Amino acid sequence: MTDHTAQHQPALAAPFEALRRRLRRRHLAAAAIAALAVLVAVVFLVEALDSLRPWRESWAFRAVGVGLALGLVVLVRGVFQALWRGPSARALALEIERARPEFLDALVCAVELEAAPPRPMNPVEQALLAQVRAQVAGRVPLTPALSAALRWRRLILPAVLFAACMGVGLHTRAWQKAMGHAGDRRRGESTGLRLRAPSGPVPEHSDVRLEVDVQRWEPEADLEYRDDQGRHRYRMNRGEGRSSFFTLYGVTGTVRYRVLTPSLATPWRTLETYRPPSFEAVSFRVVSPSYTRRAVQDVDGFRDLRAVVGSRVEMRVQTQPGVAVELRGEGAPEAFAVTPSGAAMHAVVAEGDRSFRLALRSPAGWEAMGQDQRLVVQPDLPPVLSVLQPERDAQAGVETVLPVAARAADDFGLERVVLTWAVSGGERQSRVLFEAAGAAVLDRTVESAFDVAALQAQPGDVISYSLSAVDNREPVPQETRSEVGFIVVRPKLEPKDQEGNPGEQKKLDIGPLIAESKRLIRVTWDAVALPAAARPDAGAALHRDLLALRLEVHRVFVEIMQASNGQVAGSLPTYFAQAEQEIASAAGIAEAGRLAESQAPQERALAALIHIENELLENAVRAQGQEGQGDQESPPPESPAESKASQRQVLEALRQARQRTQELAERQARLNRDLQNAAGMPPEASAGLAQKQDGVAGDTAALARDLEALEEARRAAQSLVAGAGEMQQGVGRLKGQDVAGGEQHGRRAGGLLEAAVRDLDEAIRRAAAERLRSLATAAERLSAAQREAASASRDLAGQPSAPPSAHEAAEQRQRQLNQAAADLRSAVDRTAGELEETYPETSEALSKAMAQAARQGLDRAMSRAANALLYRRPERAVKPQTDAANWLLELAQGLEAAATTLPALSREELAEALEALQQQSRQTAQAMQQPEAEGQARLEAIRERAAGTLRPLAAALKDPVLQEIADRMGGDLGGSTAAEVGGEMQGLFRAAIRVLEGHVMAAEVRRRLDLSRRTSVPPEKYRREVEAYFRDLGREP
Repeated sequence: MTDHTAQHQPALAAPFEALRRRLRRRHLAAAAIAALAVLVAVVFLVEALDSLRPWRESWAFRAVGVGLALGLVVLVRGVFQALWRGPSARALALEIERARPEFLDALVCAVELEAAPPRPMNPVEQALLAQVRAQVAGRVPLTPALSAALRWRRLILPAVLFAACMGVGLHTRAWQKAMGHAGDRRRGESTGLRLRAPSGPVPEHSDVRLEVDVQRWEPEADLEYRDDQGRHRYRMNRGEGRSSFFTLYGVTGTVRYRVLTPSLATPWRTLETYRPPSFEAVSFRVVSPSYTRRAVQDVDGFRDLRAVVGSRVEMRVQTQPGVAVELRGEGAPEAFAVTPSGAAMHAVVAEGDRSFRLALRSPAGWEAMGQDQRLVVQPDLPPVLSVLQPERDAQAGVETVLPVAARAADDFGLERVVLTWAVSGGERQSRVLFEAAGAAVLDRTVESAFDVAALQAQPGDVISYSLSAVDNREPVPQETRSEVGFIVVRPKLEPKDQEGNPGEQKKLDIGPLIAESKRLIRVTWDAVALPAAARPDAGAALHRDLLALRLEVHRVFVEIMQASNGQVAGSLPTYFAQAEQEIASAAGIAEAGRLAESQAPQERALAALIHIENELLENAVRAQGQEGQGDQESPPPESPAESKASQRQVLEALRQARQRTQELAERQARLNRDLQNAAGMPPEASAGLAQKQDGVAGDTAALARDLEALEEARRAAQSLVAGAGEMQQGVGRLKGQDVAGGEQHGRRAGGLLEAAVRDLDEAIRRAAAERLRSLATAAERLSAAQREAASASRDLAGQPSAPPSAHEAAEQRQRQLNQAAADLRSAVDRTAGELEETYPETSEALSKAMAQAARQGLDRAMSRAANALLYRRPERAVKPQTDAANWLLELAQGLEAAATTLPALSREELAEALEALQQQSRQTAQAMQQPEAEGQARLEAIRERAAGTLRPLAAALKDPVLQEIADRMGGDLGGSTAAEVGGEMQGLFRAAIRVLEGHVMAAEVRRRLDLSRRTSVPPEKYRREVEAYFRDLGREP
């Protein structure tokens, strides 16, 4: 019974094991709190010490690491005691019995009986075990001590306290320093100090700059280093922001260094030095090409070199044994070769300007660099060739001997000068005018002559000629060719009484056809000299122009036939047919790419046109009944007053023509709008539009005929003729009820009318510019005359016994100058009024220039000078005459400045300026051949004239290069002889000509693009979209 009862009572092991687990958990929590307390204590201790004296991050990291280690030890110890050193069930039973004596050791015995190995129990043990189990009943009686040990409330306060302290500790400098150092160790780099220093060895005795950026904590940094003299520490210099720097001067040997702040420090670094290779001797030798006949140039040390293109530049470097030498520049390094003597040698050919440095590299890999050097290469320019005689387009009789003279020059020597010619497209012949032999010839004037009779040229033939100069360059000489010149053989005209009325033939002017034919021959001549890659484009352009010339020749012939009702006397039809045939042949040859072969048929076509001109000339002489021989004499030049009146008439005619052209453009624009809206309208509507278009076409054709008489409006007349043709085609389309086709022709016609307006604007601007130039020239001449008069008055005052006639002549001359000044003032005022509407800014500039002259007292000064000469007091006339000369010169400058307010120069004006400069360059070449005194005087006059040409050009083009050339041309060129001054002037002329050629080409490109934009029809889809947009815009409220 007793045994059965004990077996069914709850065992004692389970409650005691539960009690042990509760005690174990509490001991673990207490161990964690103790470890946290240790860490907090260490952090606050480091923070306190850091506040007294800043700790480095590494120190703080180590201290916090110690705190973490101590806390970990405490935690491990507590865990060990909780898990393996905790109280056993018997120990707990003994503690309970001591607190509760009523168990009388029964509890301990029962616990021991249950823990003992299984064995049969005697009745007493069974009874004792049953009794205790019944007393315990599955629940261990706790003592006050155990109850207190199991309470968690005793751990809450320390846990909260130390957790709060740890939260504060996480924001302390000590913890942040420790974490910063930990992050640097994790990343493997220092983020607190960014040090910029040489990463490798540096040359001995070099200066080493150390820079550091302090990213956190105190910005002040110190440099600590160790060298042969011991250990040193210096405060680094503060830079921008939180950066610092320090320079170690003349470093030798090995230096160990680090950068410190109160809270940071870099690791020790090692700065090693090496002894670089050095230049013991450096020399250069420039060997010019043999044809230049220049002496060998030796240069020691690192200096810039100058050499002629093609020269051999030899470099010699003496350095230590085993050191490699390289030439470094823009391309790959070039290695020097070592000679048996130990020197390093290298040679280059001077082909263009280059910058380079010599580099040394020791066997250990150390390098040293020489100074920067520059090789300036002087180009071997092509020879300069100036044709002195004859002029580009000359005329001669059948018995004329026409002299030919040219000047050729080259910077290193001429090889030969050759004259080439052909008669009316025949076989081309050549004659060597100069060929070098012996010493170099830098400048040579050659002479020859064209004996027209010996050439068997007949009236109507044309002799085309050119000169070429070849220099002595090796291996490929350079050649310069002159422009193609033409000598027209004229008949000896005599009046004859012949029947017939030359009528329309006399009125015909084929000068434009001849001029265009000459231009195309020159274009062909230039295209032959182009590089092979550029010839196809030049050939295509030449082919188009030849076809256009052929059509123009045919049009002129048709006009002759219509004017004479098909009754054309003489051989004009034959010559016209020959010209057309030869031009067509030349066009076909040019289209095939054989440009040189196309020159002969072009010259034959030109000869046919010359025959036509000669026959027309003979008819005109017969009709007028005038005698003459050889070439027709040109009419006498206009007087200045007539010239000014002519300029005013031309300007007024151009204004009226522009107004009429603008009205036609507006009419065509309205008609084009009507054509856009005419889609789907009845046939009678298109007939009405055709009638309107026909009316505009008639008025346009009439205006074109009126403008043909104006040379300045020839381009506008051509645009109007083309526009009238488009209108007539549009009329035909409209009569056929093709409104879309008529609209396209109308658009093209409108574009051509706008082009004519622009052409007239350009013509007006050119006329205004010419007017202003003539006024400025008149003012300059008047200033020079006034200055000469002042000099004459000064001389007259120095002659006490001067005859009365001298005084009267001086007074009369001054009166004439006063009248000329009054005429100039009237002309300027009149010009300002005429330009007020078209160019108000220019008109205002003219008015200001005249007002300035009036404020200075120009009229009063000239009047005082005249009165002083009237009363025989020439000494009193000198000062007002000099002042008047100066003020007139200022007036001329003001007039030139007014000209710069006009719009930009046209292509034609640029071409004229270019030809003027070329003419002045030829005159300079002639002056250089004259005696010294005469040559100097002529060169001075040419220089002043050239400066006067270049200054307004530079101002109008706003070209700084051209302005610099003008300033140099107007300043002191520095030469002492005519040859030196002329050579300098020729160089400036060449530079100015190159600049102007670029502007001419750019103007031509702009003109063609503008014409293309204005005459091309936009795509149909784009046009419909634009029309729809404007219709929608008109419907918006």
